[in-house]
Amino acid sequence: MTERMLTLSKLNRATLARQWLLERKSQPVLEALRHLVALQAQLPNPPYIGLWTRLHSFERSELTGLMENKKVVRATMMRATLQLMAAEDYMLLRPALQPALTRSLQAFFGKQVKELNIEQFVEAARRYVQEQPRTFAEMPGLRHFSPT
Repeated sequence: MTERMLTLSKLNRATLARQWLLERKSQPVLEALRHLVALQAQLPNPPYIGLWTRLHSFERSELTGLMENKKVVRATMMRATLQLMAAEDYMLLRPALQPALTRSLQAFFGKQVKELNIEQFVEAARRYVQEQPRTFAEMPGLRHFSPT
């Protein structure tokens, strides 16, 4: 058996193929998001552009509808940045990422969050956003925690 060498070029191509960046696919948006795990979404438009570059028949309204129906969420995830992902995947991955996200919060804001009771904070925020979707700017007391 001959040994195959994984060159930098082959690794690059494999990574691009895994991310569906070599050729467009004919997949539903939700399936694409599950395959990709998440798309960077610090700003609203990049996920739309990212899906348009990967899918043959991408329609902006399909992604918007998935968000409106709570099948897709935009939330803080990897690298403590906003990501767009399937809601089911978010529920599975968020608990595993929470310790790192808490450490990031403490590193970024130091004394501002040292005395913060995270559980009480999360519960109050949860009740507030369950009334209707909210932006960071609409959250009382969170303006200085805004990710932008």
